Amino acid sequence: MVGARSNPGANNVTLLSGEGGIGKSLLLLQLSVAHVLGRDWIGYVPESGPVLYFSCEEDENEICRRLEAIARHYGASRRELKDRGLHMISRAGMDAVLGRVDRYGNIEPTILFARLQGMASTHKPKAIMLDTAADIFAGNENDRSQVRQFITLLRGLAIGTGAAVILVTHPSLHGTSSGSGLSGSTAWHNSVRARMYFKSAPSDNESNLLRTLEFSKNNYGPIGEHVMLRWHNGV
Repeated sequence: MVGARSNPGANNVTLLSGEGGIGKSLLLLQLSVAHVLGRDWIGYVPESGPVLYFSCEEDENEICRRLEAIARHYGASRRELKDRGLHMISRAGMDAVLGRVDRYGNIEPTILFARLQGMASTHKPKAIMLDTAADIFAGNENDRSQVRQFITLLRGLAIGTGAAVILVTHPSLHGTSSGSGLSGSTAWHNSVRARMYFKSAPSDNESNLLRTLEFSKNNYGPIGEHVMLRWHNGV
């Protein structure tokens, strides 16, 4: 796949699910850097261009530490990443809700969503990373209608900017044990165009460094494919 520059998730929403601490944020940060540098990401070369990364869990110091290792991996600097269009937004410890329930039980965009939408209109990103759903969605994850409305809200953001929106989610205990990687209503799976599940590799019983990225849903290609990854030197 290396060498084929494209943005198949443009105008749509993709889910990236995985347990806490498995490395989802790191994986998306690497994808973000690959976008702005026009470099490869796990064998795929995404379309080069700006990225908005909306982080709700990591503070600025932690983000900088992680980006330092990723920049080193690509032979770049954090300054270069910023100059090339990597826009980091940290909401750690702050209100990060983008969609909340109104008095009629419907999901409505917040003022923060409008601000994010404005930034996207200004910077014209190729991708918008939203990390995580638990922080930005203030509805009921088991309510099919509310979940559907929220994904529709995010898809409107994607269509309005031409970006690919990637939303990070955490699986429930059942989602982990069953291997589905899901939590809440099936509308999470049914409302998006693609879904990835990032998890520990079953064969890695000792090092705890191997990961598997599985494509559980993919309207742009075959499902069931997976990529084996190894954590090394912060990437």
